[in-house]
Amino acid sequence: MTISSIRFRWLLLIAFAPALVRAGDVTGIANMPPYCSPETSPAVVWLEPESPLTAKTVVKGKPMPSGETLLVRQAALQFVPRIIVAQKGQKLRFTNEDSEFHNVHVQARGELFNQTMPPGQPADFTPESTGILRVNCDIHQHMRAFVIIQETPWIMTCSRKGAYRFTDVPAGRYRITFWHEMGSRPTVHSIEVPEAGLTLEPILLKDATAPPSRSSLLTAAPAKSWQDVIDRISIRMASALEAAKRPDTVDRARKLADEALRNEFSSTDLGNAIRTHLGPDRCDEIENKFARFASEIRQATESGKKDFSAASATMRSLLANLVQATEDLKTKGVADRSSSVSPIERNSGRTEPSGTGTSQSRK
Repeated sequence: MTISSIRFRWLLLIAFAPALVRAGDVTGIANMPPYCSPETSPAVVWLEPESPLTAKTVVKGKPMPSGETLLVRQAALQFVPRIIVAQKGQKLRFTNEDSEFHNVHVQARGELFNQTMPPGQPADFTPESTGILRVNCDIHQHMRAFVIIQETPWIMTCSRKGAYRFTDVPAGRYRITFWHEMGSRPTVHSIEVPEAGLTLEPILLKDATAPPSRSSLLTAAPAKSWQDVIDRISIRMASALEAAKRPDTVDRARKLADEALRNEFSSTDLGNAIRTHLGPDRCDEIENKFARFASEIRQATESGKKDFSAASATMRSLLANLVQATEDLKTKGVADRSSSVSPIERNSGRTEPSGTGTSQSRK
């Protein structure tokens, strides 16, 4: 049963309530922080009745029926989609479309699911709890997804531009919650929905993971693991592919492709670590793949053919190379940026940017 059919059943109950309650739409815009990539990791918003009268009107506490099975793919070393909105008791089907083994590990209180995923193997999981469930691949630790489950028919992922619309919301007092994975905690507001509906003012969501300046990287919070770095790279590249498919976001696609190297690979010093501990040739090979990906995005958008197969293949190859490189760094005791620099650099807060000495012309 879909969310639309759930909403229809609730409205039938409302229609036969002793007092007629009018319903309207609740709309708005949730602006993502500049560092985020809503094409791949959009914000999620949901409404819940807050006042006792509103709770009675919408039959709060009534068990939510399960809906159709939701497909979550493991493809190109990523979970697709990354953000999943589900109902309590709704089945999720994971499929491994890669050539290597994966794993699906749901991390949430009260949920026990840890399944090895051979290539081509599906696995079903039905969550029994509400909240925000984190999903990982224990084999490729940069692979992550989030399942958001709330007992309300009014829950959705925002559009890539942050837009949301809840239809047929009965008049009353509600709690509206905004969540995105880069925030430290959900943003919650109380709102009064009139009979005619409500258009909320745009809201700017906070980002708890924005990269600090290079001068403060060594004295800031604990350095991100290399798995976290690869995760951010994968989000940037996947978002670039999604943005490239739309004529109005071609420029953004090219920017995201460039930022995967500049903002995620170089500024975190993963490139420096690979160059220093695994050799300049290894780093040059990876940087060349970044450049190739950006070039293939440009070529695909300029040609008008919208064929992104080459860029997709390069992305997958690049992520596989990064995973192997970080595994090799681990064997040398280099698990993150803090362990990849010298004590002098650590005390001074200065490091040389990655990519010095590499060719300016990359194919």
